[in-house]
Amino acid sequence: MSLGYAEKLSFREDVGAVGMSEIFDPPQILEKKIEELAMMIKKSRHLVAFTGAGISTSCGIPDFRGPKGVWTLQREGKGVPEASLPFDRAMPSSTHMALVALEKAGILKFVISQNVDGLHLRSGIPREKLAELHGNSFRELCPSCGVEYIRDFEIETIGMKETSRRCSNETCGAKLNDTVLDWEDALPPKEMNPAEKHCKMADVVLCLGTSLQITPACNLPLKSLSGGGKIVIVNLQVIAGAMHSLNLQIPPFVRIDLIQLTLSHFLKRKIRYVKWTLRIASVHGNKALLRFLKSVEVSFPERPDLKTAVLEEQPFLLKRETLKTRPFKMVLNLYFGEGCGCLCTRIEWDVDFQVSKDDFSHDKDAVLQKLRDVAIQDSCCGQYSAVERKTIVAPTSKAAKSEVIVYAIVTNITRNNCSSSLDPITESNGNTMRRSMATRGGIGGTTTTRAVWNPSVDKLFANVVVDYMMDMKRSVSGFDSSGWNMIASEFNRRNGSTYNVNQLKKRFSSLKGIYKSVKGLLALSGFGWDESSKLVVAEPSVWDDHLQSHPSATQFRTTAFPAFEQMSIICGESGDIGSFAKSQRSISMNLDTGSTSSSPALSQPSPEVFGLSPEEVEMSPNIPTGVNDGFISQVEEGVRTPQSDRKRSLRSFHSVHNKRDRAWHVRSDISDSLCEVDTGPELMKEQRTSQPPAASAYSIANCVTELMKIEPLNPLARVIASRHFENANLREMFMVWGKEERVAWLEMITKEQ
Repeated sequence: MSLGYAEKLSFREDVGAVGMSEIFDPPQILEKKIEELAMMIKKSRHLVAFTGAGISTSCGIPDFRGPKGVWTLQREGKGVPEASLPFDRAMPSSTHMALVALEKAGILKFVISQNVDGLHLRSGIPREKLAELHGNSFRELCPSCGVEYIRDFEIETIGMKETSRRCSNETCGAKLNDTVLDWEDALPPKEMNPAEKHCKMADVVLCLGTSLQITPACNLPLKSLSGGGKIVIVNLQVIAGAMHSLNLQIPPFVRIDLIQLTLSHFLKRKIRYVKWTLRIASVHGNKALLRFLKSVEVSFPERPDLKTAVLEEQPFLLKRETLKTRPFKMVLNLYFGEGCGCLCTRIEWDVDFQVSKDDFSHDKDAVLQKLRDVAIQDSCCGQYSAVERKTIVAPTSKAAKSEVIVYAIVTNITRNNCSSSLDPITESNGNTMRRSMATRGGIGGTTTTRAVWNPSVDKLFANVVVDYMMDMKRSVSGFDSSGWNMIASEFNRRNGSTYNVNQLKKRFSSLKGIYKSVKGLLALSGFGWDESSKLVVAEPSVWDDHLQSHPSATQFRTTAFPAFEQMSIICGESGDIGSFAKSQRSISMNLDTGSTSSSPALSQPSPEVFGLSPEEVEMSPNIPTGVNDGFISQVEEGVRTPQSDRKRSLRSFHSVHNKRDRAWHVRSDISDSLCEVDTGPELMKEQRTSQPPAASAYSIANCVTELMKIEPLNPLARVIASRHFENANLREMFMVWGKEERVAWLEMITKEQ
């Protein structure tokens, strides 16, 4: 039940009995009821489920009449309860998914729901086997042609009123209506008729999470009695145990969201440049918000002249003007918001305005099923696949075209325990449930790995925490339960483990203690830090004297602490030793092969690393941050052709360094190296393939370390240089150059700014 729905309902004094307490059976009685229910389900010929708000409370959605229900609190003079997450991000509970398993097994014939949360439909119950008596907050209906539209956002009205959208059927175009009933609205025949039909046919009606007080819906189960059917009012404790007795596994739920990328451009034959606009929007229209998306980072890894842009306000728009004869690769890092199971995902887009691409339209259900299978196999989210691509030509001008690609993205995955009794477990709503000792590690159960920590795993864990802090712009004190869940999901994906949040929190506390101990040692006279071995070092006599009074410090003499640099950032003390570059690995999937690949997305060091205060940064408008709220526009300046671009770079360099023009192979010449970075990516690719360098040798951290050795130099020049280190080719060139070439390059890019 949506809190918004409760507030939109017309006022009604008499809402029936409220404040009903939850009933929990003792283990002996519960076990007996489980076996009895399992036998009834197994023998049933036409099983029907009748559900209410109680099955969604464990999803973070308050009910009406429970101890903390909406109407219960209102009668006590209190406000509406707080939801634990946004309504549109609610995930189906184990009860929802148990019904899906029964339907797929051919046992459950029909589901009748009084809920408006849409979780039955989202969980996988077919629409033709579902009656949503009171409507669906995410469903719109065309009153003219009868087409239904399922949205990923909550419809703004209730009472079957007109909404702001129209039917997309070309022959219709009528205004759509919401489908949620108000108090005085009659139950729609489209939902009521099949529900009544199946109740008359039912030999067993399971009533789940409902108080059976709202008429006329509560009278539907009674219609089964005339045909000899049975009504079973089921305690939610019993369902999971019955599934175990039936040897049926409760499937995991995989949340998949759709996103539409549109690249519009205006191309004229006699003009060398093309103006283009990138729009990242909902498939439900440009005005619909992408609730699961927090921000988008757009970068151009092969084009250091094009600045990275961070889009933080919807609609996500980016405008640029580039040379039409020059293809480029665009990388989109999509950062997810609250309620998602991972931090981000990464989509690459090869753009060539002179090449026409074929349109395609894959079977949507097949694409979604493939993504679900891969997500379940990988036990993580972030995978994506293209559903369709089409080219739209403007009716007024053939020079104006738009390439539209719809992607399906896995944004969450939850696994459910197939439970019986006796062994207590805690569900997401905090209620204590019971599970049989026999089900541990059995069908449908999720197991927790015993935490095994070592220095390399500690470093991996610390990396994940730093990534989360940087992506979400939060300090450790700002971590909430959602944040820890995201950290756990990402860490388990990278580590191939199934550690729970409590295990990670406990280890995090231990790492903070170790870090403070190491910092304490380094503050003492005679102790130092060895960057290569990640050890606290000192003369043997210094160690011996210290250990006599502090024997517990023995471990720091022989045990490496590779997570020291990351912990210094986490504890807000970065920059004391070494430097750290954020590394975020995002997953992409090839639908045809089912394979996954990872690629890094690197951030720039902060201005503080270069000795610049926040006030100095504020007063320095020439620092290219690449960040702007909302609409971002940039024109590719000074670029005419690859040849003129090369000459411009040469002139800029020679004005400082006074060297003659050289060929491509002279890599010590900075101007030629810049030409290679800018116009020769394929040649560079061949060189890297023949002689692959160690990835760590050309990292941002190493480049910054080398940059710090150049003295004396204006700190502002260092900040500008750091922005260029996003380009992998440029980093490789920088590490090859000598000091003279590096200084000349720094002076050149400073003058260009």
